Amino acid sequence: MAKRRYAFQPVGMDAWDPKPSHPTAGTHVVFSNQGGMKSHRAGAFRYVEGADSGQFHGMVLKSSLVPVTKKNPGDPTPIETARAASLINDRRTTNP
Repeated sequence: MAKRRYAFQPVGMDAWDPKPSHPTAGTHVVFSNQGGMKSHRAGAFRYVEGADSGQFHGMVLKSSLVPVTKKNPGDPTPIETARAASLINDRRTTNP
C-alpha cells in the first residue's frame, strides 16, 4: 500500500527556524517511523522522510504538510499557489 504524500510548505517554526535536516519547500514527503518512537505522531509534529529518496528529515510541524492531490501537486511557485486559490474561489457563489 502506498503512503500518502505531502508537500512540505514551511510555516511557523519550520519557516522561522529551519533545521539543516528539513526538506526544501515543495519536497514530497511521507510519514516516517525512523524517529525512534513506535508512532510517527508526536502531537502537532510529524516525523517525515523523502517520498522518493527515503531520506529521514526529522520532525516538522503538521501544519507544514500539505496533502498532494491532482489539483494541488505541492508546487510552491506563486503561479501554482494562485491557481490553487482560484480553484477554491471558483466554488464560492457571488449571489447571496
